Amino acid sequence: MKKTSKKAKQSKRTPVVKQKVIPYPLQVRHPERVLLLLLCSVTIAAICFLLVFSKSITFHKSKQTPSYLFSGKVSKISQDLHLLQTNTTTVTYYSAGVYAGGEYKNYERIVAVVANGDVNNGYVFATKNRKTFVIDTQSAQDIMGEDLYHLNKQVNKTDFLPTDEPKVIMLNKQFSLYREGVVTNGIQNTTELFSPEKDVRFFFQKDINTLNYLLQNPTSQLPDAYALFQSYIGGTTEVLAMDRTGLVFRYNLSNAQNIQTYETVSAAYQETLKMFYAQMRQGKNIVVTLPPFPSPPSEIFEPNLHLTKAQITTTQSVYDSYAGAMPDACSDDASTIIAKNVYDKDVTQIGSAEGFALFALTNKQHPLYQLAYFMKVSSFPDLFWQNESALVRPTFDAYVQKNPLLLLKDYWGRWVVLGEHDYQLQGGCG
Repeated sequence: MKKTSKKAKQSKRTPVVKQKVIPYPLQVRHPERVLLLLLCSVTIAAICFLLVFSKSITFHKSKQTPSYLFSGKVSKISQDLHLLQTNTTTVTYYSAGVYAGGEYKNYERIVAVVANGDVNNGYVFATKNRKTFVIDTQSAQDIMGEDLYHLNKQVNKTDFLPTDEPKVIMLNKQFSLYREGVVTNGIQNTTELFSPEKDVRFFFQKDINTLNYLLQNPTSQLPDAYALFQSYIGGTTEVLAMDRTGLVFRYNLSNAQNIQTYETVSAAYQETLKMFYAQMRQGKNIVVTLPPFPSPPSEIFEPNLHLTKAQITTTQSVYDSYAGAMPDACSDDASTIIAKNVYDKDVTQIGSAEGFALFALTNKQHPLYQLAYFMKVSSFPDLFWQNESALVRPTFDAYVQKNPLLLLKDYWGRWVVLGEHDYQLQGGCG
């Protein structure tokens, strides 16, 4: 074997060329320091610019729409604004704040209050100068159903006026509030409830005076009726809503289905009434034969939580209809009672209706059953039952067996009590 010489091996290797390193002229050893220095220079330049030219620059504040509808507070107006033409009722006017934005910004809100039995009807207007007025569309519709008063000529426009207290306030899928009238004596003797509305506070009244003429006069049927009433009834489902100006409206606790039914049937009945009143006015000048005063349809309940048997899903015996429990005269209360000292352990679920569970008191001798029987049955004399050919005075056990009281939990988690509406109070109405 031939040996390769050392010189030959070296000649076969790849020659190594030493490159000369040429430094890049803009190469920076610490680039973050340069960037910081550049930012500082720009900031100093901007400050100098503002110091020199600030006197010639005008800064304008952006015009923002107020987050609230009204400013100011409710106050009674001493003068008669003559917005409603009437000879039979008294109209009281209130200034209820100023519109804070929108089309009617800086317009004064006026509420005309007309006493109508236990309810004060409130009609809303807006005015810039108390000479001409805009009436809220809902108020205009409500007035059309009345025959005792009409709008005067200074009310020259109808429009939807903004409000925090609309005709219907939806609380959730099961419960809504339906506006009934305005409250002028504030919110005395009330307890505040949680409100999902930003600028409206809710209250309910604990003290009620249902059938005091029965409860405060002990009888042999239930000597301690009034004491039981105070122990187990903690208020009603009526809700008072107060906006930021202090304007208070009364609402009934209801649900969407009952409200829709009420408004549909009520609107048709109002048309019948208008035709009747038109004939009355015609009869002032010519002799006409008036039809009998139109009776309201049986479907017209106040928009509350009333139920019919057809709406109830249950395997137990129930009455044909339910509405206000422990009612006042004629059994026509729009609200019903809130139970006190009744707890979950005291009730048993017996069915459901309109998306909520229905319960009955487990103890068939419960004081609330005794109160219901006393108010609807045993407190009336024998003569009343003799004249009521369609009804037979039931025994206590027979009355309770068909579940005269149904309980459900409302939006605030309170136990609402609905009472059977088959047995009516004395008076022949309701």
